[in-house]
Amino acid sequence: MSRFPITLLAVTALCALTTPALAQNSVSPYAMAQVPKQNPQTEQLESGALLEGMGVMDRTRPEYNAAGIPVGGFRLYPTLATGFSADDNIFRATDATSDTFWTLSPRLDLRSGWLNDSLQLYTQLDHYAYDDHGTESHTNWIVGGAGKFGIAQGSYLSGDAYYYDTHESRISPDLSEAALSPTRYRRAHADTTGLVTFNRLSLSAAFDYDRYDFDDTKLIGGGFIDNGGRNRNVYEATGKASYELAPNQTIFAQFIYDKRDFDRLLDRNGEDRTSDGYRIDAGAAMMVTPLVQATAYVGYLQQNYVAPLKDASGLDFSAQIDWFATQLITAHLTASRTIEDTTIAGASSVDVRAVGVSADYELLRNLILQPHFQYSDNKFDGVMRDDKITSAGLEARYLMNEYLSAYADYDYQRRATDAPGRRFIDNLFTIGLRGQY
Repeated sequence: MSRFPITLLAVTALCALTTPALAQNSVSPYAMAQVPKQNPQTEQLESGALLEGMGVMDRTRPEYNAAGIPVGGFRLYPTLATGFSADDNIFRATDATSDTFWTLSPRLDLRSGWLNDSLQLYTQLDHYAYDDHGTESHTNWIVGGAGKFGIAQGSYLSGDAYYYDTHESRISPDLSEAALSPTRYRRAHADTTGLVTFNRLSLSAAFDYDRYDFDDTKLIGGGFIDNGGRNRNVYEATGKASYELAPNQTIFAQFIYDKRDFDRLLDRNGEDRTSDGYRIDAGAAMMVTPLVQATAYVGYLQQNYVAPLKDASGLDFSAQIDWFATQLITAHLTASRTIEDTTIAGASSVDVRAVGVSADYELLRNLILQPHFQYSDNKFDGVMRDDKITSAGLEARYLMNEYLSAYADYDYQRRATDAPGRRFIDNLFTIGLRGQY
């Protein structure tokens, strides 16, 4: 099986906490500790020259790792991140309103020290305090765990579960422009994956479950919007077969079925939003050259809705390409198509097609620069609305020692749309400090 870099795994973990319809609202990554590898010998080896298929963020830096607190066969990694941000368009509106805010993010991360299997339990709180617009202040928190356990050589069972109490971002198309404050919602998630290997053939099955519960949206001037029609259960089952042609050269085929079951038969617009669908894909994961690693698939997707809502169908695709340009620079290219839920009247779904590029540049051993750019075309099936969202930015991480690190971040975001009052441009500057033990 092809080896995935740590950067891809980290991005995947964060994306698992969000969907584009909820505007990529995720836990703050700044609170995550610099955690040592499970195998000290491997960690020391990987702190020097990178091996084939490894990127800048795969390089371990033992002198900056958190020590952790021994708890039996585990280690507890406590962290505290605090940041200051200046945002020139806090409501993501055509007419910009600026403000500054502070962020406080404590986190507890308990990890096993086993060489083969792994178990992780974690909890994190993110508090956002705005200086001039108190209605935007809010607190998010998450508690969860993940584990992976070997069954036999090349076979394993893994699982992940969390409960996330958070707030909808101002960029969400489903959040009213008249909302007094971001809408609070909860997401409960669980997934499990099993894989068995027979020589070069690997078979895997996965099941994912998500539960979404929304509070009512309070409106400026009084009143509220009933969000009961957005509450839903989402189920997804995946079957996948992979065949290893050679080391780091794998082809695969997969079938994915999903069902989106809304609590109410009809939402506030009188529409039944329950749907089901499938995706059939074929792809490959391989080292294309000693400096280029790629994982990609292409296929067909179909999502079926209750009339008069429009079905979604067509090309299904996803790609991740990593270019290990030098020992100090790793570049990434991503592309994908997803079908997301929405409750905008007349629209069955949001067809999101996105492409992104990013890089990890180790300017110094303890100073890492990460520029990024993403463009997404969000078409609302069934209505004449098309949102084109462009985002770009640069993050700098400075590792001081095993206890402290600093970060600075600039993010630019622009939405061009034919929906009245929904265009915006936003600039967000952030600086912060993380303490770990």
